[in-house]
Amino acid sequence: VLQHLRQAQSSAELMGFRFIHTADWQLGKTLNRLGPEKAAQLKDARLGIVQRIADLANAQGIEHVLVAGDVWEHEVPSDQVLRQPLDRMAQAVGQTWWLLPGNHDPAKPQEETLWDRIKRWGVPSNVRLLTDPAPHSLAPGITLLPAPWPSKRPGRDLTSWFGGEGALIGIAHGGTKSFSNEADDSATIHADRAEKSGLAYLALGDFHGLQRAAPRTFYSGTPEPDNFKKNEKGKLLLVDLDQPDQPEAHPVGQFEWQRQPLELDSIEPLKAMLSRGGVLDRTLLRLKLSGRLSHADRAVAKAFLTEQASRYFLLEADWSGVETALDQESLDERLADGLLGRVSAQLLARQGEPVAQEALRLLASLVRA
Repeated sequence: VLQHLRQAQSSAELMGFRFIHTADWQLGKTLNRLGPEKAAQLKDARLGIVQRIADLANAQGIEHVLVAGDVWEHEVPSDQVLRQPLDRMAQAVGQTWWLLPGNHDPAKPQEETLWDRIKRWGVPSNVRLLTDPAPHSLAPGITLLPAPWPSKRPGRDLTSWFGGEGALIGIAHGGTKSFSNEADDSATIHADRAEKSGLAYLALGDFHGLQRAAPRTFYSGTPEPDNFKKNEKGKLLLVDLDQPDQPEAHPVGQFEWQRQPLELDSIEPLKAMLSRGGVLDRTLLRLKLSGRLSHADRAVAKAFLTEQASRYFLLEADWSGVETALDQESLDERLADGLLGRVSAQLLARQGEPVAQEALRLLASLVRA
């Protein structure tokens, strides 16, 4: 009877408890390779994560926001990079923000860290710094178990202490499998940690795409993308402990990074690709081109790309996979009546032969725009 009462009490405690799981904000990250103007806009978008999350939380009636590591990009950010997001969190009075140190921003016990600077300035009343591996109560019967990084190389599974009574939510940063050959560099989280430690949910950070790692164990991914990898970035997870294995993904990223392959046999596929809708001034598009174009079509396609680039935040194209298809007209135009022109005419007449095809490819490199 007591066991059934405890189970009923536990179910009642879980019912309706929802929170936001996010990670890898990496505030202060710069992308200077894109130029100072674009880098500044991307940096501002990253800072805007706080308000976009607060807006979603208010709309959903959610109080707790769990940030699973790498809140900041660098161990020693500037005062501005450190203070501004904290001020924005302080203004989001409807939320409590739980911030976990990760591998980019560890809470080293023997050194002055960004976390110590925050404590010295005064932590906002609605911000909780998870710098110690100790339980925290989120609500009656619901406990948060954090696994903060104490160094760049902790050398152990920081979640191994997880356990306890009631509904347990773990928050950690790192991989569930090791990619290192150095044993002392491993901070691998046990793949079945939620099951082994009796967790209702395990909120993970480190992997920058949304991913289910195990039952009731998810990576939320970074909420503001910063690369072209196809791994479902720009989202956060809304978790309901009634259904901990079915969190809701919500897009919050301001910019969209896309990498697309495109085969060309004329300029039409390129026109179709770049004539689509969407918020292009917030789109970074990298095209990997392949196929064969005539010399004339290649020139037209490059001019079209240059024209369309002004519509996008960033538009890049890799032409290395596109061959120039030669015909007698283009060769006559480029090589005139010289020796190469006469050679090209003979090769074109024999272009069905492998050696002639290879020679024509070499000629193409000479006339390529």
